[in-house]
Amino acid sequence: MKLESVRTSGTFSLDELDVEVEDNVCVVGDEGEVLVIDAANDHHPAVAPVAGRATVAIIGPWSR
Repeated sequence: MKLESVRTSGTFSLDELDVEVEDNVCVVGDEGEVLVIDAANDHHPAVAPVAGRATVAIIGPWSR
């Protein structure tokens, strides 16, 4: 089992207030499967560490 951390950045908006944020996304898995934890608003930075492995679940801080 391997843990990879990906740092993302973006703008978080709430009640007409925009704040620049940085997020840590964790990708945990083995050669065949991964679990993505705390997926950020933009999923693109987490795609590279997944590297074609099956994604078992994506766990995020909230649902849209």
